[in-house]
Amino acid sequence: MDFEQWIGFLFDRPTEGDQKWYEALSDEPNIAAEQALDFMTRTFRSCGVTLKNFSDDQIALGIDYLMNPAISDFVRLVNSKSLDLDKRAACLETLTFLYDDCFAARCIYEAGNITPSGLNGVCYRLWDRSGLAHLAGSLGKKKRGSGDVGQRGEAVHNVFRSALRSQNLACVQSALHGLAHAHRHAPPFVEAIIDDFLNLGRTDLPSEIITYANQARRGLPT
Repeated sequence: MDFEQWIGFLFDRPTEGDQKWYEALSDEPNIAAEQALDFMTRTFRSCGVTLKNFSDDQIALGIDYLMNPAISDFVRLVNSKSLDLDKRAACLETLTFLYDDCFAARCIYEAGNITPSGLNGVCYRLWDRSGLAHLAGSLGKKKRGSGDVGQRGEAVHNVFRSALRSQNLACVQSALHGLAHAHRHAPPFVEAIIDDFLNLGRTDLPSEIITYANQARRGLPT
C-alpha cells in the first residue's frame, strides 16, 4: 500500500446509510507499523492539501477510524516502544496541522453543545477518544522532554498550546476538553496550561468558553 492508496482507504468512502464503512471491515490493512506511522504523520502534515477534495463526513469517518483505538490499532503506534521515539513524537506534533489546516478550516463552534456530531464531534472528542489525553498530564510528572513519556508529552503540550491559540473556537473547545480529561493525571500541569490561556487576555472569547475553561481547569466532566 502506497500513500495514495492509504488516503483512498481512509477517506474515499461512502458516508450514506446507517453503517459506517469501517464496521464492515474484517481486518485492518496489511501495512508495516513503521510505514503506518509515517503515513499517519504525512496525513496530518499534508491534510490541508491531501484531504481538500473529501467531504467533512468522509474526513470525520477516516480520522475517527485512524484515531479511535476502539475501531483500529493505528493510534496505538505512538505508544509503541518498538518504534523510533523521535518519529512517534513527530507524529503527535503534526496534530497541529490537523487543527490548523483541517479542523480550523472546516469545523463550526456550536455554543453549549457538548455532544457535537460529524467532523465537529471528531474534533471535540479527539483526545478522549484517542486515549492520548494522558500524555499531556504525564509530562507534568517528568522533566520536560526527558525519556519516552517526556518527549511525547512535550509534543502533545505543543499541540494543546497551538490549538488554544486558534481563532476557531471549536479548536479551542477541543483542546480544553482534552485538558479536562488530562487533569487527573497531573492537575498542576494542566491548570498551568489553562491559566496561561486565560491570561492571554483574548477579547474574542464568549463567556461560555471562559466558563468551559474554568471547568476544565478543575477536571470536571465536559
